[in-house]
Amino acid sequence: MELYPGRFLAVFCCLYIAAHDVGHGDGYLMPRPFHPSHPFQLVLGPIIWAVWFVTLYATLSVTCNVAPPAVDRGALTWLNGALLILTVLVTVALAGAARWCWRASRQSANQERFFSRVAAGIYLLMAVSTLLGGLPIVLLPPCP
Repeated sequence: MELYPGRFLAVFCCLYIAAHDVGHGDGYLMPRPFHPSHPFQLVLGPIIWAVWFVTLYATLSVTCNVAPPAVDRGALTWLNGALLILTVLVTVALAGAARWCWRASRQSANQERFFSRVAAGIYLLMAVSTLLGGLPIVLLPPCP
């Protein structure tokens, strides 16, 4: 029996019996982490959203302290434009990941279908949250 890292961890964490039937038969206990049916997909959407959120407001705070754009321009500033582009890119990426997981769920077995569909829903929720969180970028001046 070959001990690759996944099996080594499973054996020594007493998970081998529970995880034995979870694999694809290709020597892995579970699908690879960036497969649409891997449980990691359930947390990747919120992680991407959190990184976007922190980046958005950190950039906004630092730029307003270092080089604030003109207040008289309102919401039409270079800073809001850059943050809007970032928001649109993250939203498109999250929506694309939702579509990818949903399409993969049609070709998967029961447990994998569950993870894929729940991940698709979480990605879609994070995409909507990104759009709603980016709404102040369009409406408000960056540095009042």
